[in-house]
Amino acid sequence: MRTNKLYQELLADWNCPSCNRSKIDIVRTLGSGEQIGSAVEHHDHLCDYPNATMRELHGADWVKKIPQGLGEHLNRIEAFTKGFTKKVICEDCNNAETEAKKIVNADCFFSFSPFEIRSFLQIEKHRVHKIKHQEAINVFSKALLNFQLRLKLAQELFNRASDGEYWTLRR
Repeated sequence: MRTNKLYQELLADWNCPSCNRSKIDIVRTLGSGEQIGSAVEHHDHLCDYPNATMRELHGADWVKKIPQGLGEHLNRIEAFTKGFTKKVICEDCNNAETEAKKIVNADCFFSFSPFEIRSFLQIEKHRVHKIKHQEAINVFSKALLNFQLRLKLAQELFNRASDGEYWTLRR
């Protein structure tokens, strides 16, 4: 059986927080007969906004160019605007989330939470998830305003930081 490191580290009684399948239930058999089991760390992609924007503006080595304290401020933007905490989910849920984002034409920084993912899945043990398209659209519609508010805040804090307006932690 082929597995990844996160799958191997899962406790025996683990269940995916999105689809609620057990560690055993997420294993599936490929057409070749090989069995695979995989888990991934799912995070809110809005947390990637500060770093992605800095890379876009200042290149891959932007970290070497920033004033002292700005990196900490960017981390605070991430922490303040994230919609959910990181969770280990099965790879099938993560892949279904990617497909659902294509269906709804979501912004690259949008992410469905593990709970939201569950609501648009058709779940079977040992099978790739099928997406209920209308449910994905409904969930996205409900989550969109929340995302837009958080993105607008991240953009505002980032723009101010780019203009030199950011706070450092007092010692």
